[in-house]
Amino acid sequence: MEEKDGIDGPVLIIDDQLEFYHTCIKDLKRRGYEVTCACSVEEARELILDRELNFRAVLLDLMMPSGPYDKEASQSGRRTGILLLGEIVVSRPRLPVIIASVMAGEPNIRQELLGYSSVKEFLVKPFGPKEIIDTLGKIKVEAKGERSWLE
Repeated sequence: MEEKDGIDGPVLIIDDQLEFYHTCIKDLKRRGYEVTCACSVEEARELILDRELNFRAVLLDLMMPSGPYDKEASQSGRRTGILLLGEIVVSRPRLPVIIASVMAGEPNIRQELLGYSSVKEFLVKPFGPKEIIDTLGKIKVEAKGERSWLE
């Protein structure tokens, strides 16, 4: 097992297309990361609200299919990942979120998301394991001496 350079603790990947992450997940696990995946907003919400899981970072896709709780968002064309981000900010305000989406490269989307204190980084799809590992390392460096976001 290689040594990890990033955060200590579990990472949550939220994306409806987890096959994209297959290589990334294998590489993260090989480096000692604990990885949990959610492929729906509903599943992600349950995991995030479970305080015992104590996630240290979330990778969040913006374009997720809406579920039963999200009919209004679906009808209005809003992105369910952004709705979930709002819930993360309320329920776990110190949990760092990495926006991992094709849309993360769009300036107007970035501008909108910078208003959320939990958003720490952006990864534009497609990306590979190295980009995720580098980003997790960057979050750890930014958080040094700032234990509050880990609690």
